[in-house]
Amino acid sequence: MKQGTLINRRHFLEHCVTAPATVGLGFLATSCATAERTQQKATPQFKSVQQGTPQYRVSEEITRARPPAREPLPGVFTSAALELVYLIKCGDRSVLVDTGFLHNCDAHLANFSAAGIDLETIDAIFTTHFHVDHTAGLAHARKRLRCPVFAHKNNVPIIETGDRAATAAEMPYIAGWRFPYPPCKVDEVIEDGDDITVGSLAFRVVHLPGHTPGCTGYLWDGNLITGDVVFPGGSLGWNDVHWGSNYLDVIDTVKRIADLNPKYLLPTHTAPFPYDPSVTTNAQQGAREMLEGGRSGPIAYTQRAAR
Repeated sequence: MKQGTLINRRHFLEHCVTAPATVGLGFLATSCATAERTQQKATPQFKSVQQGTPQYRVSEEITRARPPAREPLPGVFTSAALELVYLIKCGDRSVLVDTGFLHNCDAHLANFSAAGIDLETIDAIFTTHFHVDHTAGLAHARKRLRCPVFAHKNNVPIIETGDRAATAAEMPYIAGWRFPYPPCKVDEVIEDGDDITVGSLAFRVVHLPGHTPGCTGYLWDGNLITGDVVFPGGSLGWNDVHWGSNYLDVIDTVKRIADLNPKYLLPTHTAPFPYDPSVTTNAQQGAREMLEGGRSGPIAYTQRAAR
């Protein structure tokens, strides 16, 4: 993917946020793109192109989590599906970051358990944002793990009501994209600058609005979880008016990431990668082009995130 590529719903499946085609959304996008180019017959996953309009079908099987869990950074484990779920070791305790789709939640936990992690050590569930592929499993995980859910104040109303448009639980422009999002009680409402200690680690809450109004990062030891805000090369997450994206917020957020100058960025669709200033430079340029070129559409009129 070229630097500064922007994701919107029209081009999302062609220009996905995941670089390797074997990981998460990259696999989905590559498969859809191939189906569109060859105009192949319908399969259980994808409808063929009809009258020049792509008709994508997403099945639960395509989105399913796959073993094994990996350890890309010391003490940081990942489980991959369309989404990436993190488990961070905090000495003899641990924290889960997001849960994935509801149908993936148990599979992610099984991957971590198979990696030798005692699930009884999980003391908290951190959330990055309210989208279905990241937090639809919250209510299930909260009940199973018997531990509190942490969410930024801007995310609380959506998580606790399970709003189907804001969470992207239903997207009629992608055939078959209809997933459950059970509402979940938020136990700990967090804000920018809050400190959360789990076991031996102290996390700083970093509000990173833009992709959604409540996108939340967690900073510790030079590592910054960034959710769907920015990806390798400066690619931006799928920004859409349905969930309150705002490119002015995106510009401020990527500048803030640059000011923090972390060692590693940990997005929720690709593996962690070393931070380089070109990432935020390209991301800011891409967001400005969307605004200045009048290509941001209705997003240009969305309200900026509450601070």
